[in-house]
Amino acid sequence: MMSYEWHFSLYLHLKVYRELCRIRDEQKTFGKIYVNTEL
Repeated sequence: MMSYEWHFSLYLHLKVYRELCRIRDEQKTFGKIYVNTEL
């Protein structure tokens, strides 16, 4: 039971971390596009 909960929390943390990285990358590319259109 303990190991299952540990694996589950680890999986959740990885999922959240990857989601945050993806959002950050999207914001970076969006920022580049925005800057390029402004110039």
